[in-house]
Amino acid sequence: MKKVTVDNVLEAITQVLKLKNGELQKTSALGDFDSWDSLGHLDILSTLDQLFDGQLGSVNEMASADSVDKIIDALRANSLIE
Repeated sequence: MKKVTVDNVLEAITQVLKLKNGELQKTSALGDFDSWDSLGHLDILSTLDQLFDGQLGSVNEMASADSVDKIIDALRANSLIE
């Protein structure tokens, strides 16, 4: 698996939500953007699962990770990013 960084995660979420560069913040959360609704959230999780070569299925915290901070914390807690 290639090394994935926080910046890679932010870029992936930005692309999924069709945001402009700089719009997404680490404090951004579900509902902050029209595109980040329940379906947008599923798209984020699916895209991140691809980015991490299918490893998100074992990250239980992802089910409740409804903000960028929580997503990053869950990935760090499972040693998927530093």
